[in-house]
Amino acid sequence: MRLQAASMAREIRQGVHDEKEMILIPELLRPGDKAVDIGSNYAMVTYHLSRAVGSSGLVYAFEPIPFPFLVSKMIARKLSLDNVVFHGMGCADVAGKIPFTVPLQPGGAPSAGQSHIA
Repeated sequence: MRLQAASMAREIRQGVHDEKEMILIPELLRPGDKAVDIGSNYAMVTYHLSRAVGSSGLVYAFEPIPFPFLVSKMIARKLSLDNVVFHGMGCADVAGKIPFTVPLQPGGAPSAGQSHIA
């Protein structure tokens, strides 16, 4: 878990996994805003949201899968994302529980990016 967090934090900082939509974030958010990252996975979008809202803003990051949730919290510490509140659950308009399928990679590690509602 620590190795995954260190690797992802370095790659996020270097912009290795940036998606083209990331350039829109600074145009949509201002310092002091609040933002929500639903399905934060390994905190890549969370990082960009955090930077856009600044120290006076707040980001709520939701991740229902335990492994990426814990790794995301470690990544946030490494990247000093002090304005992020993590929630180890999904996010919906109604309270309840729903089964998730988390496929495993050939080596047995979870493939969080391919998780889906069963």
